[in-house]
Amino acid sequence: MLQFLFYLRSKIFLKLMSGKRDFEFLNATVNELKIRKNKAQKPIIFCTTAMEVENLYFWFFVALGKERYEDETNPTKSNLLINQYTGSSGSESKKAVLSRIRGETSCRLLICTIAFGMGVDIRDVRKVIIWGLPASPVTMWQEIGRAGRDKDNAEAIIILFRSNLFARLKEVVCVTRAECLRYSILKQFYEFKDIKPREHQICKNMCTQRCICTRCECCSVCRNSCECWVKENVAK
Repeated sequence: MLQFLFYLRSKIFLKLMSGKRDFEFLNATVNELKIRKNKAQKPIIFCTTAMEVENLYFWFFVALGKERYEDETNPTKSNLLINQYTGSSGSESKKAVLSRIRGETSCRLLICTIAFGMGVDIRDVRKVIIWGLPASPVTMWQEIGRAGRDKDNAEAIIILFRSNLFARLKEVVCVTRAECLRYSILKQFYEFKDIKPREHQICKNMCTQRCICTRCECCSVCRNSCECWVKENVAK
C-alpha cells in the first residue's frame, strides 16, 4: 500500500535548480503571459515569506509593463494577469483569488505562500515553482501537490539560491546529488520511512521525440542517469 502511495504524484516531474536570485529564469513566464494572455499556462509560485511574495509580484508587475492586463484598454485590478496571496490577506481575499484563477479568467499567475495552498484544488495547474527552500518536507510536498490536480502531466521546479543552500536542502530532506528527489522528500515522512526507491525501467534507446522512460518522467536527478540519446540530441 505504501509503495502505491509513493507513486500517487508520479505524473509530476520534479526538477531541482540553483542559481542567483536574478529572476532570469522567470523571463519565459513573462513572455508567455505577454503573448498568450489568458490562454497562457497557469503556474503557481510558492515563496517562503510574505516579503518574497511582494518582491516577486512587483518584479512581474514591472516586467510585464502595460501588458500585465488581459485587455490593455481596461487597466483594472480584475483584469490583471497576475495575483498574490499571503497568510495576512484574509479569507475573503482567498475566495476572490480562487474565483479569479479558476477557469478561463484573466488571472494566469499566482504568487503566494503555503497559506494559499492549504485545501485548495485548482485542476489545471501545469507548473508549480517553489521559490526558495520550504521549512520542511511536508510543506514542500504540499506545494508540489498543487500541480497536476487533474491527474495530467505537470512539473514542480524547486529553485535554490546560493551554493551553500544545498547543505540546507540536505538537512531538510536528506537529499544527495545522486538520489531521486521524490524518494528523498517522501522518506522523511514517518509513513514512508521504510519505502524503497523506485525501480526504473531500462530505457530501450528507441525514443524519437523525447525519452519517456520512468527515469526521465520522474525527476531531474533520475533523468540525468538515463543514457538515452534523445536526452542529448532532442530538446524536451
